Amino acid sequence: MEHSFKDLEERIGIKNNLISPSFLVSGYGETEGAALEDFRYNMNVFVEDLNKVSLKEKVEYLQSLGFDNINILH
Repeated sequence: MEHSFKDLEERIGIKNNLISPSFLVSGYGETEGAALEDFRYNMNVFVEDLNKVSLKEKVEYLQSLGFDNINILH
């Protein structure tokens, strides 16, 4: 499987486990495909949960994860 630098930056695969350290999201499975499916599901849950909080809480949470200069358009 070919990965670009951006893929490596966004996601790390370890024995059928996918991890996004930046967002504290992971996915696991018996195969790489199952791990990717689980990872995508968990990223969707992350985004859905993030969309339930106020803009201020989103920014504060993303900053707590180490993100700087967050520009969220209203």
